[in-house]
Amino acid sequence: MAPANSPTELARVPQPITVFNAKNNRTYTVYQQDGNMYQSAYEQDKNGRKIYSIAHKIDYVTGGESVGYTYLYRVGAWIFQAPFSYYVRTKSWELSPGYAADDVGFNRVMTTGCLLCHNGQPIRWPNATACSRNIPSASASWGELRNLPRPWCAAREGNADKKGARPEAQ
Repeated sequence: MAPANSPTELARVPQPITVFNAKNNRTYTVYQQDGNMYQSAYEQDKNGRKIYSIAHKIDYVTGGESVGYTYLYRVGAWIFQAPFSYYVRTKSWELSPGYAADDVGFNRVMTTGCLLCHNGQPIRWPNATACSRNIPSASASWGELRNLPRPWCAAREGNADKKGARPEAQ
């Protein structure tokens, strides 16, 4: 997990990027402003009037070069996943796994279990507990990773589209 306002992260958003999800009639945008990254969503009624609008400054990025990056924001002690993710293979911004099928808005809580699997760079500690000793290194192969016991994950439990599926399902 790293700060989302680094030059590398901001370079992924040289201009606002917008995606419309017809399933929930919402428009999502990722943009930068005053050296920070933001994600927003809004919904319009039949007459084009905004009936819902929300935006959050993005605080953190997690993930890696194998698949892509997910963006997080903080409210007090809570960390939430933002709707947009950046996909490395396609070099594009799209809705995060699960958002196209089941919009949870900006309410998907990121737990330590989520970050344990999706952080991209776990570190092994020599005197760690049994659970954390089994965390694979960032260089572990998919074959090594896919058979490890993991906490519940919305993206793996059928709430994701193909972008969030395991490699053998793609």
